[in-house]
Amino acid sequence: MRNGNPPSLSQWAGRVARNYITKEEADAAKKMPLNVNPRVAFPNAANANYFTEEVRREIAERYGEKKLYEGGLSVRATLNPKMQAWARKALVDGLVRYDQSHGWRGAQARIDLAGRDWGQAIAAVPGLDDVQPWRQSVVLSTAGGRARIGLRPRREASGLLSKDRETGTIGPEGVRWTGKGIASTLKPGDIVYVEAIDGGRGQYRLRQVPEVSGAIVAMDPHNGSVRALAGGFSFDESQFNRATQAMRQPGSAFKPIVYSAALDNGYTPSSIVRDEPITIEAGPGRVAWSPSNYSGQSSGPHTLRYGIEHSKNLMTVRLAKDVGMPLVAEYARRFGVYDDMLPVLPMSLGAGETTVMRMVTAYSMLVNGGRRIRPTLIDRIQDRVGSTIYRHDNRKCLGCNAERWSGQDEPKLVDASEQVLDPLTAYQMVSILEAEAGRQAPGREDRDDERRQGCLVRRLLAGPRGRRLSRIRQAALARGTRHRRQPCGTGRTRLPEGGPGRQARHALPSARRHQAYPGQPCHRHARGLRRGRHPGSLQARHGPARCRSDTLAVPSGGHGHTADEPRRRGARGRIVLTWIGRCT
Repeated sequence: MRNGNPPSLSQWAGRVARNYITKEEADAAKKMPLNVNPRVAFPNAANANYFTEEVRREIAERYGEKKLYEGGLSVRATLNPKMQAWARKALVDGLVRYDQSHGWRGAQARIDLAGRDWGQAIAAVPGLDDVQPWRQSVVLSTAGGRARIGLRPRREASGLLSKDRETGTIGPEGVRWTGKGIASTLKPGDIVYVEAIDGGRGQYRLRQVPEVSGAIVAMDPHNGSVRALAGGFSFDESQFNRATQAMRQPGSAFKPIVYSAALDNGYTPSSIVRDEPITIEAGPGRVAWSPSNYSGQSSGPHTLRYGIEHSKNLMTVRLAKDVGMPLVAEYARRFGVYDDMLPVLPMSLGAGETTVMRMVTAYSMLVNGGRRIRPTLIDRIQDRVGSTIYRHDNRKCLGCNAERWSGQDEPKLVDASEQVLDPLTAYQMVSILEAEAGRQAPGREDRDDERRQGCLVRRLLAGPRGRRLSRIRQAALARGTRHRRQPCGTGRTRLPEGGPGRQARHALPSARRHQAYPGQPCHRHARGLRRGRHPGSLQARHGPARCRSDTLAVPSGGHGHTADEPRRRGARGRIVLTWIGRCT
């Protein structure tokens, strides 16, 4: 066989003519039945449809369709299958939880079961094949507070519909989230999705496809490798990748870029900025702009660190006005958030549009000590003879090709990537974003006037991860849906301790790990940090600072540490960005 296909009749005849086989053997082989061998994908293929499609698009753009399908290319992707499964589950669970909080909307479709094989009838209704463990089903009957359902028959390897018929039951437990009973929720002939209840034989829970969709990206902050990516709830439902194609307002997720520009140009985490009302004149005959905080209140002068942690809009606008929006626009370009940002003050609150991938990349640069990274889904590409034609990591390793060790120095990995932000500023910003030890990082959020969009930044375990959710219909999200009750449930979702999050525990700028880091606190100031005092109080307590410790934010909620101290709980070096908005 060639490429797994049986020889054709002409090939059999050729083998007989060349005396490879006898005529009797050829006749016997021709009479053998043809069996279909379906392609077996890797176990997590259903979880990585958006990822693989993005890889296919990139290769097609880079080398063309002909080389993609006929060039014999061997592609090594950056995907981590376990992380991909975790990421997609976290996204789907959050979407479902949020959607169910808004009630039951009704069956997907209805069919007439009179005189028909319900298996054939439901097989004719389009369904989603990538939402396992959900299964499409039809309600056969309702009686006694229970609904009897028939599950969509599976297809055999030949593509024919299986003759086996599976049934199950939906009880009161399965519809409890709807707030209604079986009789008022389901009718015979309804096409619905169900999920098996753990420990209940033949018992199922009612499900519905969410009206909101979303995206999640998990990235290695040191080289830009995308470890997990999901661009929506279901690839079968929509191939539009909301992680790389959807342009939405970042909102308050953009604020760290503004504060980084300020820290890089004279401000410190202990600098005082007023959280007071401000009015920006728009010019003659135009309405003035008066921004406000999410709470609608102001709280007076505060430190710059406080402004980031509590996502104060008024402090951010004042800061952007002082440093100048052209400078903020330059930093936004450096971080890759915008290519050409309009230098107006509303942009400091994230009024522009960008993608999840760009925002995750920007936050990864902070974690990477301010060095530029390029996001990628492809690690290496080889041609049909094994020659490498593309490699993402182009760093040079001096001395790595030595045949033996003869007392020479250790090999050095030269990183020639651009320094887009001062390493000290990157350290300060990462430290501020860590928040208090043992407590989740504070959220910074922003909503548009019609309550259709918002964002939240958190630091979790897995690595720079960005999420955004979008309502498919242009309906406003529920008023008061703040970051503690939002669709993704970011505050409750963490990757398992034993997974990649543990391996990336030290994924912070090298400032945390090397004693020679510039601006490291001296021992006297470090003692003050360990006691949990605010950085702004160091100078008042110890007199004029002899080192730059007065500019260092207190890591992990006041538990400061020098570079040689062990890392404390709650400082794992991972960022989560959640996005809520509408989808067009």
